[in-house]
Amino acid sequence: MLISDPKIIGDKLLKIRKEKNLSQEETAWRAGISPRAYASIERGETQTRIETFVKICEVFSVTPDDILAEDKKASPLENPVEMLNKLNDTERETALQLLNVYIRSIVDPSK
Repeated sequence: MLISDPKIIGDKLLKIRKEKNLSQEETAWRAGISPRAYASIERGETQTRIETFVKICEVFSVTPDDILAEDKKASPLENPVEMLNKLNDTERETALQLLNVYIRSIVDPSK
């Protein structure tokens, strides 16, 4: 799923910029926009034109998908075994019982 919230996009841009050890001014200069415009984008106060967004991605050496796609880690079904391992015994038993009922309903819907 694609992210359209300017604040979330701005937060991702901030994180990547920090990882690349770039200032807002350097990022803006490389992307061909004003530092004020870039700061506004990063704070999530404004949406940017696609051309500008692509230039920012090029500065960071990332694809637009890296920023606009939801993090796979955010998906609660990414790794159900790890999720089960984080539960206490009672919670794990309940989750496994629910999963068992669900799987049986798929395999044999008459039950």
